[in-house]
Amino acid sequence: MKKIFIVVSDSIKWTNNDIDSGYLRSRKLYKTLSLLLSSRAGVQVPPTLLMLDMKTEALNTAIQHFGLPLMIRMDYQSLPSQKALGGIPIYTLKETIEISKFLFRANCYPMFHPHLDRFADVYSAGVLLNNQDFEADFEVVGRGFDAGDLRLGDASPHESFKVSLFDDSIRDRSTISNRSYQQARSDRKKRMLKLMQYTKYVNKFGVLLPSLNDFEPISIDHSAERTEIPKEYVPMTRPIMRSLTKVAYTIRLEVINSLPFSDGYVASLSFLPKHGWTLWDVYGGWYKR
Repeated sequence: MKKIFIVVSDSIKWTNNDIDSGYLRSRKLYKTLSLLLSSRAGVQVPPTLLMLDMKTEALNTAIQHFGLPLMIRMDYQSLPSQKALGGIPIYTLKETIEISKFLFRANCYPMFHPHLDRFADVYSAGVLLNNQDFEADFEVVGRGFDAGDLRLGDASPHESFKVSLFDDSIRDRSTISNRSYQQARSDRKKRMLKLMQYTKYVNKFGVLLPSLNDFEPISIDHSAERTEIPKEYVPMTRPIMRSLTKVAYTIRLEVINSLPFSDGYVASLSFLPKHGWTLWDVYGGWYKR
């Protein structure tokens, strides 16, 4: 993916290397900061637009560079009491404008990426790091699941292991039982259908909701996002594991020390077809999510 990073407000428009990381830190926009620092360290992140003020021309620029649909996410200076669910595709300029206005009213800052279909992730991982040593804990889910499932506690890991990032030695590796995976697969299918209903709702009404509780797992014609969850979990191959631990080492060495102190940090990544491991964010205790 081409590296495109844009931060805009009424008074600034920064791109790529022009972006002031100190400014993002002073504004406590730590999600965007983690993406920027990681990108500069050579970790792959999705092309990103962060709007600090409503700038329709910036949305047009994002559509020109990223194409439609756009994936909507958000950054914030403090965790909202009811954080809206993002990570879904927005299909028109009109709806990107409406949802951006909604997020500003909720004291959040709209963040847009190209739509990278969460249902097509080959693997997703949460990597627990700290700045006291070079040990890391990895939790992984397979195709049809995503990093948000792990972060929000909506899925148990399909595979977990510990790694010494100094020598890349792997220990305590375990995989989910077939019985547990089948239950997780059934639950995930229902959540996928709810997410499709939610996506349709957001694109119709221009608002985001804090949960999927108002939606039923009813099948709809949304073939662009329909994928079959594998009938069994396929553990990561050694090369894919090593590429993940390499990314974790870079984040540990070059990113977390430039973020606010936390007892622990979690990096959320997905292994995307044609792109490899892609970072969604690194977060710590300041968000408590």
